[in-house]
Amino acid sequence: MRIKSFAALCLILSLLFALTPTVPAQAAKSSLAAPEKVTVKVDGTRFNVSWQNPASVIAFAQSVYDNYEGWVMFLVDWRVNGGAWHYEHAVTEGVDIFDYHEGQHNFMGQLIYTNGVYISQTTLDKLFVSIPYHVSINDWLKENKLEIRINYVYQYWNQEQYSYVNEFSAYSDIVSLGVQNPGSGNSAPLTDGNSLPNPPSSLGSVQDLSVVIEDEELTLRWKQPEDIKTLSDMEFFNVYAIIDFKINDGDWHDGYRGFSEYPYIGLTRSTLYLDENGYANEYISRNTLGVPFGRKYSAWLSENTVYFRIRFVLRYMDAADDYKAKEMISSYSNTVAIGRNAKSFKPSSTLYENASSWAIPELNRAAQYGFITSSISARMNAPITRQEICEVIIRMYERVKGVVDISDLNVVFSDTTNADILKAYKLGIVNGIGNGKFAPNDLTNREQVAAMMHRAVKALKPDVAESVTRAERFADESLISSWALESVRFMNRNGIIKGNDRGFVDPKGTTTREQAVLIVLRTFEQFGQ
Repeated sequence: MRIKSFAALCLILSLLFALTPTVPAQAAKSSLAAPEKVTVKVDGTRFNVSWQNPASVIAFAQSVYDNYEGWVMFLVDWRVNGGAWHYEHAVTEGVDIFDYHEGQHNFMGQLIYTNGVYISQTTLDKLFVSIPYHVSINDWLKENKLEIRINYVYQYWNQEQYSYVNEFSAYSDIVSLGVQNPGSGNSAPLTDGNSLPNPPSSLGSVQDLSVVIEDEELTLRWKQPEDIKTLSDMEFFNVYAIIDFKINDGDWHDGYRGFSEYPYIGLTRSTLYLDENGYANEYISRNTLGVPFGRKYSAWLSENTVYFRIRFVLRYMDAADDYKAKEMISSYSNTVAIGRNAKSFKPSSTLYENASSWAIPELNRAAQYGFITSSISARMNAPITRQEICEVIIRMYERVKGVVDISDLNVVFSDTTNADILKAYKLGIVNGIGNGKFAPNDLTNREQVAAMMHRAVKALKPDVAESVTRAERFADESLISSWALESVRFMNRNGIIKGNDRGFVDPKGTTTREQAVLIVLRTFEQFGQ
């Protein structure tokens, strides 16, 4: 029995060694031709890279595959704005190139599949090129230059040296996208030490939420922010759009209760189809809202009012905290309504209460844009705090420019860590009050708001014309602080801040929430679209 067992063991070992891709050093091939006809095209949040494999490379790869003599692979290399090539450093002999090149992520792959199909295209996600989550590739290319080149690598196991051998072809011609004379340098890729994407510092919120019913189907429609499109396309994280609703005067359903529970209505990335304009469409079933069996949707809605709002939830493993499971949640979208009472007001007006009648037309537009935050919606005629106005301003700014990254900020203020305050500070829109404090709960006056919004305009449009020659001369202009005078005049000339019917601008007067929202709305409609 022992003899038979030993013989069987020898047979197994001989089969294993026979399958190991080994080749003596003198048989290695180092004359691989370079890839030909390389092209790069933008495809959503990725670059599609294509090339042509020379006939000599195909023949060699087939021979290597058939004879178990190693692997022939392609390797995509890139650089940004004339910086260093990503794979410019040499590969040390004896290193397995699969381990060396960071898990690949489509940068590298075998040239031939088991079915004999040869690879001639791959993709490159934008984060590895250092394009931020909230910036589209096409916008990024307006100010930056990406260059791509490809080569082949033949890897085999040298049994005599007992190590891997890597032999590279020449590089293909370089293909470039973007501007020809960009700024210098190359920022680091948005990845961790294992070449996995780092999560964003915050999430954009649903934009332009609307609701309609047609042919007995109720549909929610909204604009997907650029950072959510990136997260969904890359498929490195779990991204959900959580739909919340309430019926009549009932409570919000908000079935989402945290990481330990699944969302009641969770729309994963696989179910979110975006149309050509970047809008998502989601049907809301009768069962979700509890419409009685046999009752028409439209008939039930004639007796009930349903309100909807949406927020995003991102689940990720935090590399900075020993890869613990974490969550990030966006702010809610604007609220929309449909049904019995929805016809008496615009759907957006359900988002706020206690507003002055003269402000309602503009507040409805502001709510549709998502500029009315939950912290101010209950009392629109109350004074606005420094923190609250930062939240409104950042809603407006991020709608135009995308999410502001504050991951590089250290501790700024000792009395607040509010993300919107820090974003406004980074953009130069607000400052502290001294001694490392911001005073988030202090109220604001009209000249302070004018100065903030003037800075916000400069952040949106750095080249905006600064002329104030057509501004009004207010009856109380002598009361305007010298540091705020130009800002008040600028905002007045552009129709954003107005005096009353007696020519007073009341610079030291407290700003209400509805007044602040209208100023932000007018700024957006004047400079943000």
